[in-house]
Amino acid sequence: MSDVAPYCREVSKFRENTGYSFANNHVAKKIGRNYEYLLFINNDTLIEPDTIEIMLDYAKKLPRHSVLHPLSLKYEEPEIITSAGSLNILGPGVGYRFESAKLSKVKSRLKPVMKQNYLHGACFLINSKDFLDVGGFDERFYIYHEDNDLSRKLKKKFNSTFYCITEAVIYHKHHGSEPFHKERHWYYTIKSMALYLTDNNDYKKVFIGLICRLANLLLWPFKTDSNIKAVRAGLRDYLEGNFGRSEIYR
Repeated sequence: MSDVAPYCREVSKFRENTGYSFANNHVAKKIGRNYEYLLFINNDTLIEPDTIEIMLDYAKKLPRHSVLHPLSLKYEEPEIITSAGSLNILGPGVGYRFESAKLSKVKSRLKPVMKQNYLHGACFLINSKDFLDVGGFDERFYIYHEDNDLSRKLKKKFNSTFYCITEAVIYHKHHGSEPFHKERHWYYTIKSMALYLTDNNDYKKVFIGLICRLANLLLWPFKTDSNIKAVRAGLRDYLEGNFGRSEIYR
């Protein structure tokens, strides 16, 4: 707690892991109207001492409805970039600008402010009213792609713009609280991606539903593999409308 003590007024405790969306919404709805901005930050990150002040300063200069992110460096290897802006939702190697690049090699290409296409849930600063006015995170997303969904809502309602502020820096473990490419990761990734692609559209829901059923059938011969089993469970729970936390993949 000492790292955040200067900014910490209150700690909210939950009896169980309620997921990213619910927990953040709970606190935002509780305090959001009292503050101009909300800062969301993962528990597997460390920040430079001046990061918050730098982001707040830029927030006052940039257009209304802007969402700001810091430059994200790898926690274990701080000379490696994990993200200088989210470009799309496709994931590692494609989703983030300069992902895995050495900071020294691309530093000359980093502008103080760089536009990006989506917000990144690991750390972002947003106007409190904007967040609350779009209803915050969709709590059907227990984890993963809730930030992409929020980006879409902000674009639709406010035509929001997303920026990476490269003078502000965090160090991100990236899956520090969730092993990458393990059963639980596959389960929630697949279920959340299908939900995101549906976009609350009946036609898309039918199409994505057909794709999920076909994928489930094609994966059946490999059902004994633990990761495939998790993927099929995610597809099945999406089709059945079972969102939130799984009793199996807790």
